[in-house]
Amino acid sequence: MRRSFAVAAVTLVTAGTLPFIVPASAETSYPEDIGAFGVVFADPSGHECAEAHDTSEERCKPTAVSLAVLPNGKILYWDGIEGMNHVGLNVVLELGQKAMGDQARVMDLSGPEPSWSVPRPEDTSANPGGYDENAEYLPLIPHDNENKANDGNLFCAAHVFLPDGRLLINGGTAYYAEPSIPGTGYGVLEPAGIKNTRIFDPKTNTFEPAADMSYGRWYPSTVTLPSGKALTVSGVRKLVKPIYPDSPVADWMTNVRQTETYDPATGTWTKNPSTADKSLPLYPRIHLLPNGKVYYDAAGQAFNPMGEAYDEATWNMTSVYDPAKQSWKNLGVPVINGAPAGFRGSGFSVMLTLKPDQDGKYNSANVLSGGGVLGMTPGTYLGSNSATLNTIDTANDDKFSSKSVEPMHHPRWYANAVVLPDGKVFVANGANVDEDVSPGLGFPIRDTEIFDPETGKWTTTAAQTQGRTYHTTATLLPDGRVMLGGHAPFPLMFGPQNNMLHDAVGTSRNTTDPSFQIFSPPYLHWGERPEITAAPADVVNGGTMKVVVDSPTDVSSVRMVRSPSMTHLVDPDQRTVELAVVERSGNTLTLAVPDNAVLPPGPYMLFANRDSERGEIPSVSRPVLVGSGSRG
Repeated sequence: MRRSFAVAAVTLVTAGTLPFIVPASAETSYPEDIGAFGVVFADPSGHECAEAHDTSEERCKPTAVSLAVLPNGKILYWDGIEGMNHVGLNVVLELGQKAMGDQARVMDLSGPEPSWSVPRPEDTSANPGGYDENAEYLPLIPHDNENKANDGNLFCAAHVFLPDGRLLINGGTAYYAEPSIPGTGYGVLEPAGIKNTRIFDPKTNTFEPAADMSYGRWYPSTVTLPSGKALTVSGVRKLVKPIYPDSPVADWMTNVRQTETYDPATGTWTKNPSTADKSLPLYPRIHLLPNGKVYYDAAGQAFNPMGEAYDEATWNMTSVYDPAKQSWKNLGVPVINGAPAGFRGSGFSVMLTLKPDQDGKYNSANVLSGGGVLGMTPGTYLGSNSATLNTIDTANDDKFSSKSVEPMHHPRWYANAVVLPDGKVFVANGANVDEDVSPGLGFPIRDTEIFDPETGKWTTTAAQTQGRTYHTTATLLPDGRVMLGGHAPFPLMFGPQNNMLHDAVGTSRNTTDPSFQIFSPPYLHWGERPEITAAPADVVNGGTMKVVVDSPTDVSSVRMVRSPSMTHLVDPDQRTVELAVVERSGNTLTLAVPDNAVLPPGPYMLFANRDSERGEIPSVSRPVLVGSGSRG
């Protein structure tokens, strides 16, 4: 089933396979300085909403809480906390029963107007008969949950691309009422992590069940290793942590310490040895370093109400996991605002462009983090404008250094960061305060800004139309633009959904926002773009690749960007890698393809950049699948 709609009052400027959508009535005077936003658009239809407390059509459309840019250029996204509009009195008392399966959509931007299709099954249908958490948990208080259809939700899962371009999705949410008031439909909301794994196949537009994990995980992070296997860490089995019969002492009052590895060759998960255990926050900010180790950036979600871990102090320390030794090593405490403050909660963490040295080696990684709140729940409450640059020298035993960089122009709790093809970092969305603590009382930050790693400076760019503060997404599109989506808050102080304060004083919307808006960065207004006229569909690590461009002498850099897959500000596979140019011959560039620690197997977007007086201008990308490599 496909859905489409006409975009009104826009000028379409074709750029490769994706059109530009720029509002004809809202042209900025200086797009070359601040960029430009297009019109706000959404799937024109929704799903059945007749039983909702509030039947507003807008609230029945999936919101992009999680999003992935597929190798075919289409965009898969799905909802979170769906069914919130069914609540009539109080979220905590009702959502355990009234939550619904999270709906998914696939968006196609390749034509003159956006269109949508519905994957099969629409909500993955995980655990349709309910999730028997009593098989592994000893509940704190007896409970009852009549609604068995909300026990396999996509919400709060982790997801990364497999080497063949399919999407691995592990964990998620089962909803319970604990304790419950029998026969009333009321009870205290209790989310639980599930063991389920699903795989989305872009070729068939379907979700398929895969092997279960050993542990239920809600808010885990998963990252692709050089071997193509996937490592998953953290999450909770149950938010209000009970006594686990299988481990009544070691795992009580902690997040999931145990780590697991998924092997796409066998389709199975393996529990790693106890040396791989690690206490980490929910959705820990992790990145694969160019030496194949996994780096933890002393950051995660500052959300553990009544589910705090007793060992949270250990989260202040950055560390690395060595897949070969299956063990962790602590590195150091990050600097925030000039002091060794440690943990950053509900902020962004992105790895800057990996660049080869004169010998073609990738010997260090720089990770930029910013925004959020400082400290664990409830943290500092007020959003932070601080930004930190952590450097890991992988050529010297992962030597760690940390420094504060110029702060952002706005404090931003829950801001999204996107590394652009030119290496700069675009930041959007967020609120001025922690809206987990006071839902709906924050003010959205509509200004966007860009960080230049070369100068260490932030520049304010165009303002987004919609205020998006919680469960938001921002992703690089294959044509070099950035798409913003999401916003799925808990209602005001966990009461019924309404926008009274939003309408009166401009606080964040208290209802979900299924819309999208596309940002054209300043570089798209600087002049003619280079064009990749031919590129291989797949390459092998450790070799070379030939790329044909329209004007090779103008090409200043060629970069591979991992196909985005993000949720809750997290994309552990996020990486931009500059390729060394081995030879220029006619219109052909011969490029060195790094080993699989630098370019782990999976789908990428290949960009060619050319210099201008203002900076680099990227081409429209070509999809490239990176295959087996030289390091296991």
